[in-house]
Amino acid sequence: MLLKQQWLSQPCCTADHWHQAGRLLQRLARPVEARRAYQRVLELEPQRPQTLSNLVLLELDVLQADAANRWLERGLALPDLKDADAELLHAAGCDLRLFQRRPEDALVLCDQQLQRQPSVTALANRALCLQQLGRRSEAITSQEQALQLHLQHHAPELASQPFEKLVGRPCRDLEASIQLQRQLLNLGIYRLQADSSDRSAQT
Repeated sequence: MLLKQQWLSQPCCTADHWHQAGRLLQRLARPVEARRAYQRVLELEPQRPQTLSNLVLLELDVLQADAANRWLERGLALPDLKDADAELLHAAGCDLRLFQRRPEDALVLCDQQLQRQPSVTALANRALCLQQLGRRSEAITSQEQALQLHLQHHAPELASQPFEKLVGRPCRDLEASIQLQRQLLNLGIYRLQADSSDRSAQT
């Protein structure tokens, strides 16, 4: 750790170095140091969307919704956002709005991202927002769309299979398989909330 502190104290550290340090510290649940590292990034590169997105989540982790909102607004106001960067910010914003018990506003962020580019994350987040708004049939549809898109990206050979047949099935690699099973679990929950006697959801 001493060597790491000495390295970070060097003036030659770039914005990339500080961002990676911030990510590591965030994962180690050291928010004060992570925040300091991210703020150093923004001193060097004020318009870095990945750092702003991480700051939203960092402040949310420590229940500082107002600070998270300031970082989110700054990020969404950046000009010429790339689709991937916009997705990070919209997803972080969705988490923030749901934490604030504002599912309608979270849904708006999901729809804004989907207008830019469909993604599994945006569709799954949209399903969660709709579920919290009591729009269960729409939540199920959005979750099914998230699953289909995930399969198209990672296991197109499984895309024609009924969802019930995919429980426990591997999908390309470990990370994709975990995401598939998580999405299937969410779909099952939404279906059971809509109809507790849904046998396919119970499996």
